[in-house]
Amino acid sequence: MWAVVVLLSAGLVWGAESAWGEPIVDLYAGKSSTLNSSIHIVQPPLSNDFIFEDVSFDDESFQSPIWYGVRGGYFLEEHPWLGGAIEFFHFKVVARTYEMKRIKGIRGGAAVDSIVRMRSIVQQFQITHGVNYLTADVLVRYSLSNDPERFRRGQLQLYGGLGLGSVISHPENRVDDVRNEIFFREEYEFTGFGFHAFLGARVLMFEHFGLIAEYKFSGSRIKAKVAFGDGIMDENTHHLVGGVTIPF
Repeated sequence: MWAVVVLLSAGLVWGAESAWGEPIVDLYAGKSSTLNSSIHIVQPPLSNDFIFEDVSFDDESFQSPIWYGVRGGYFLEEHPWLGGAIEFFHFKVVARTYEMKRIKGIRGGAAVDSIVRMRSIVQQFQITHGVNYLTADVLVRYSLSNDPERFRRGQLQLYGGLGLGSVISHPENRVDDVRNEIFFREEYEFTGFGFHAFLGARVLMFEHFGLIAEYKFSGSRIKAKVAFGDGIMDENTHHLVGGVTIPF
């Protein structure tokens, strides 16, 4: 999937070079921290409709495949502070099923409200091949330095933006010791739409090469297949990323 985004970004940059002011490509890696969320398990054939409250998550950002992203876009010639981009980034969400959590709802047709070790019911709920965002972004920037002979838009720039788009996940889960792959192949699923907002700094080392550091916040509602039904969670995640930038 990342290869498709690289090609799209390259095409955007190639086409924008003559029509727009300043095409850019950013390549980066990072670390994420997903906020606690309830996990809602719905399995109509089993008369299950219950929620595990306040579940916490690991990120495994540095395990293969690592947290990574790519952004290809441009800034306008007449308004060099304003731009647009296509962006893709990938991270993981892994529920800590070994923790004690409260379960509420209906299980096997009967009401349940108790505190149990989550893995006694949900042994695995994770998205390790990725929560994958593909978004269209609006970009803004502000230059803090002025050296037009070497860097026509400034050597040091602050930037920010907002992106909206699709969220594609690859869940691996096991409920009551039944894996989702028993009924569905473990594969990429469209899980809805999401947003991300970001702030960063760009420092150019050369005219066409520099470094970026960025804070990002993403949010989406993930609906992942489980055996006989779905598992639903709210994904709200902090990200710290760094990488290289290539302005053209």
